[in-house]
Amino acid sequence: TLTVGDVATGYQFDGWYTEATGGTQLSTDETYTYYPTAATTVYARFSEKKYTVTVKNDGHGTTAPSGAQSNVGQVTGLSIKAIPAANYEFVNWTITSGSGSFGSETSASTTFKPTSAATIQANFRSTATNFLTVEAGEGIKQIKTVEGSGITVATEGVEGATALTPVIDIDTN
Repeated sequence: TLTVGDVATGYQFDGWYTEATGGTQLSTDETYTYYPTAATTVYARFSEKKYTVTVKNDGHGTTAPSGAQSNVGQVTGLSIKAIPAANYEFVNWTITSGSGSFGSETSASTTFKPTSAATIQANFRSTATNFLTVEAGEGIKQIKTVEGSGITVATEGVEGATALTPVIDIDTN
């Protein structure tokens, strides 16, 4: 009786064979009783677990590769790179579905090793600075804000301001 012992993480048992490569598959059962008619060597074969990984971005850059990548090994993983668009910088990688691990989730170039089918995403943030001018009474105040951080208009220190109703037109392209 042949029995498969512990299988290394990231690998799966493929079956019992008459040769190390090629040959005839005798069984895929982890426990197999074999009755040879002559002296025989039986080989247990294993292969790396493989999954489909879909690589996406948040719309402010690109990735290499992008889209669905099939046959990504759990042990060897997938090399990935995030490329930010103009006025954006890379923030991190996140797993939006499935499971796995990044070599470094905060490195633009890293490796992802899936433990199931997974979707991963490159996330970016703006580095563009926009200016907002608020006119209130006789005073004019210029407020600098970073796109995507929200806008807070402070009335304190603005001459003649009791209430502000700013019209905001920020070009975010």
